[in-house]
Amino acid sequence: MQLCNITVAIGGEAGMTVHKERVTVPEIMILRAVHGEDAVRNIEVIEDADIDASEERSRLGAVYKNPETIVRDVLGAHGNLPKTLDEAGIDDEFIVSNSVAKTKKSKKASATEELKVPQDDASTDAAA
Repeated sequence: MQLCNITVAIGGEAGMTVHKERVTVPEIMILRAVHGEDAVRNIEVIEDADIDASEERSRLGAVYKNPETIVRDVLGAHGNLPKTLDEAGIDDEFIVSNSVAKTKKSKKASATEELKVPQDDASTDAAA
């Protein structure tokens, strides 16, 4: 399961942010449900860890008690939890560009897509 460093805008307020370290993907999903879909930003994958889904569900249930059903409502009562940001459906716009998750995604895409080299407008203007 991916562990991430993140920034959370408390209640979705951009002026009230908290930096959290070593946050699991399921916890990011809960924080997004509580604070808003776009409240969790600057997601940086720092490592992949071997975390048991039932133990993580129990830990999250102990941490997030209000409302009492938040863990069950967001993640379901039992079963597998998403292990990656991709599995959780978290958009790239919230992921730090040099993060492990975005790097892996870029490599996967580059194997199937045509290479496009960005054109620098400044060099084009300078040559003219």
